[in-house]
Amino acid sequence: MNTRFWVEYHLTGSPKETEDMAKGIAIEQSAGLPLQLVASGFLQDEILGRVEDLKVLNDQTSYVKISYLTESIGNELTQLMNVLYGNISLWKGIKVIGIELPDPLKAYFAGPRFGIRGLRDRLRAPVGPLLMAQVKPMGRGTHELAELAYRFAIGGIDLIIEDHMVTDQTWSHFRDRVFAISQAVQRANSKTKGNCVYVPNVTSSPEELLLRADWASRYGAGALLVSPGLTGFDSLQRLSQNRRPGLPIIAHPTFLGSLMLSPNQGIVPGLLLGTIFRLAGADCSLLPYAGGRFGFHEEDCQSVIEHCQQADLLLKRSMPALGGGITLENLPSLHKKYGNDVIYLLGGQLYGISADLPENVRQLRRVLERET
Repeated sequence: MNTRFWVEYHLTGSPKETEDMAKGIAIEQSAGLPLQLVASGFLQDEILGRVEDLKVLNDQTSYVKISYLTESIGNELTQLMNVLYGNISLWKGIKVIGIELPDPLKAYFAGPRFGIRGLRDRLRAPVGPLLMAQVKPMGRGTHELAELAYRFAIGGIDLIIEDHMVTDQTWSHFRDRVFAISQAVQRANSKTKGNCVYVPNVTSSPEELLLRADWASRYGAGALLVSPGLTGFDSLQRLSQNRRPGLPIIAHPTFLGSLMLSPNQGIVPGLLLGTIFRLAGADCSLLPYAGGRFGFHEEDCQSVIEHCQQADLLLKRSMPALGGGITLENLPSLHKKYGNDVIYLLGGQLYGISADLPENVRQLRRVLERET
């Protein structure tokens, strides 16, 4: 009892403003009352956040480290997020840059069920870079999407993931599509003797998400795509820890951009897409690569990868997946920069190389083999 965890922030303002802001954060994220109304004893001594460190970095930025009582989390990911950045998300000039959790609290969240090694085992790809293709766009019918998946699998792609916009729509109902694409990928695998994995998008309401995940596992899916910004981080954690469906989970960052991309507001990408996704149970985290169409900076990209892959005795490493505009031309340089324990996702670009989708995949393979 009475252990603490630490959150690090960058605060925007003058030294005096950030000093006052740090004290305000410590109170707001713990007691939520004016200090004079917080009773002495346990509330002031333990419950209140403590400013453990405060450094002025320049005339408009300060670093602060605040500790909070571990027991205030109640072993709930939702409450961890609430203390991390709850009410203060309504204040300006606060950027969460780091978190340190004691081992007992970290162990409760369990993290990825499979991690990098488990995901590679399922793909039967113990070494080397991995390639992912997307079936898209929204509006294509079930049979057309299944045919696309079949052609990607014939070409030797490692994973076929649904676009996050493809869900349960009149032109392609979820259950029909999962069955059709699973059959198509299995048919291709039987011909190639490969082990391509199909990843349907199960993002929905908490109840429907679990139903879709179970359906997908019964009909041959090899992993699941979830968007925690839409479903909530706790839904991701619940799906990861449930006995069924027991499949690897790939987390998509949709709806989370405004939480990451402001220079002085929100949560840094490495912490959100790396550490928090990993704590919640994501085996793989999708992220935009630096230089792609989403404007991620190189330091953000590197930080997410480092947070995913950082060694930890209690949490398995998760696999980063880079996307957002990878092409045949820039794939070699990206592979040289980010290495083998990364999935390289090609969406629309894979369709544009030529009309021969299997040959497009083979061409990508040849490029990577030359670089390995």
